Amino acid sequence: MKNWKPISSLGGVIGIILTLLTVGLLGGMLWQTIVSAQAPDSTGANFGTFGMGLLCFLLLAVLAGLAFRTFNFYRLSYSLDRNAIVILLGDRKQVIPLANIEHLLPANIVLNEIARQKINTSQVIHDPNEMESVFATAEPVAKKADVAAEPKTTSEDEIAEAVVVHVEDEKPTENNETQTAYKAEMPPPRKTPPFDAKGLLLPRIKPRMLLFSYWTGYYVNQGWLEPLGEIQFYSTVPLEQTLIIRTASSVYALSPQDPQQFIIEYKLRKNLGATENVKEEIQGGLTLNHPLWHDWLGRSLIAAGVVLNLLMFVFLLWRLPDLPDLVRLHFNKLGEVDRISPKGEVMWLPFIGLGTVLLNSIFGSVIHKRERILGLIFFAATLIVQFLLWIAIFTVIAERGLGN
Repeated sequence: MKNWKPISSLGGVIGIILTLLTVGLLGGMLWQTIVSAQAPDSTGANFGTFGMGLLCFLLLAVLAGLAFRTFNFYRLSYSLDRNAIVILLGDRKQVIPLANIEHLLPANIVLNEIARQKINTSQVIHDPNEMESVFATAEPVAKKADVAAEPKTTSEDEIAEAVVVHVEDEKPTENNETQTAYKAEMPPPRKTPPFDAKGLLLPRIKPRMLLFSYWTGYYVNQGWLEPLGEIQFYSTVPLEQTLIIRTASSVYALSPQDPQQFIIEYKLRKNLGATENVKEEIQGGLTLNHPLWHDWLGRSLIAAGVVLNLLMFVFLLWRLPDLPDLVRLHFNKLGEVDRISPKGEVMWLPFIGLGTVLLNSIFGSVIHKRERILGLIFFAATLIVQFLLWIAIFTVIAERGLGN
């Protein structure tokens, strides 16, 4: 198996910059929220504060997404063996069996061929035969090009070469020795000009984005390009600089370093034949394969805890202006008040609930993978804590006489 790094780009640097900017923005918003909530008057504890708090959680989600995607950028790689092309992206793998690949071509050749055939780009090609003609016509373009550089070989390539070469000529030398000339059936590098969009009626890629899956120098989103249809990107460069892989069911765009050598070694290994059957699929890592995604009860318990906690924030911010400056927050076992605090401290109750939601969801998810019932107990405990906090809030309000 040979590993290939993607073409270098600024995608990683851009991801780091965006992540650091989000950290700074989150820190500023969090500080402002805390200061507003602890203001001596009641103006800080209102729906504006709640909105800033929600914005902090949104920024936290953005930060997590950006950090995860940036980490994936530096983990992006391609591996190639006799069975499949495997794309490693973070904790998941995209497996493309060599037996399923119908065409592997530079994208600029395919785009030039679409332009040459003057295909109507306002319509997607639904006819498989018409789509096949685009790739079938583009395939010989690469094969007819002149050799620009000698291919670099590995030990595995030498084995592959022994299978795909054939005897071109055999003739005696002056010393009555036999000299055999071998010719490898390899597609030489392209001689076609680089893709130029000027004068062509090809529309731009219409990205179908997952969250934070597409920025300059980093493309792991799905794109829609008429007339090719949907393309799954695993690249660090725009479409015209990628390699297009077409199978019976999907189209992929990759950007390995030295793409022409990648094509050569792909053909060598495909001629060798597969050693085992593999399936065209995405193999998820710890995140995608977690059993919680398939447990509706566990997800429902987590969602219920989150909703109850958000409603707690909304309810308290609604009733807080009517509370006196000092409220009774704690009672001893005899029912006597033993703690009186400023009313702003009531807001710690929903924050305690929020912490419970986060911690129980994390620990419950880890345990759920090993023991489902124990994980569900953690999720259910979150609901119990939320109900107890609701009782405490109603008790504080009732002591003021607002519960009537």
